[in-house]
This record gives sequence, C-alpha cells and structure tokens, in this order.
Amino acid sequence: MVIPNAECASSCAVAFLGGSMKKMVGNAELMFHALYYKRIGGINCVKSATDLQNYYVRMLGKNAGDRLYTKTLSKCSDRDGWTVNKDAAQIYGIIK
Repeated sequence: MVIPNAECASSCAVAFLGGSMKKMVGNAELMFHALYYKRIGGINCVKSATDLQNYYVRMLGKNAGDRLYTKTLSKCSDRDGWTVNKDAAQIYGIIK
C-alpha cells in the first residue's frame, strides 16, 4: 500500500508491481526511472533492460507493460522520474 502524501519510488515502484494486493490511497504516487549506475561526476543510464521489460509485461500485460517500460527508460535521473498517480495507475492496470 502506498499511503496518502507518500511516493513509492525507484526499486519500490518496481517491487510494487509484483504485489498481489496493491493499493494507492489519496494522492499517493509511484515514480519510475531508468536503471543507472553512478560514476564520478554523474550517472550512466541503461538504454535497454530486457529483464525489466519482461517483468513489466508479465505484471501488466503486453501493451501496458511495454508502454511503462518505454516511459521508465525515458527518465534518466537518480533524483526524479516519471510519476504515476492513482488514476494513471488504474489506467495502466497497476491497481484495480
């Protein structure tokens, strides 16, 4: 469960997809961003992550999983990313 005024971000959002009983309350948000590794002076984002894409598809179905994967990789940051509110999470099939 993601409670009001809370954000489940990065690996939390990925793990949330695998939950059997998922709930977002009020203005709760999920935040997705590309996989990355730190280097001196910044980060390097991964351009492709087949295992992640397959996981998204397994959790959400082909269309929603592929869309979420594309959006996820479009956000290269270690501080912010693509934010999904409760309504968007319902549209994507993340929650019911």
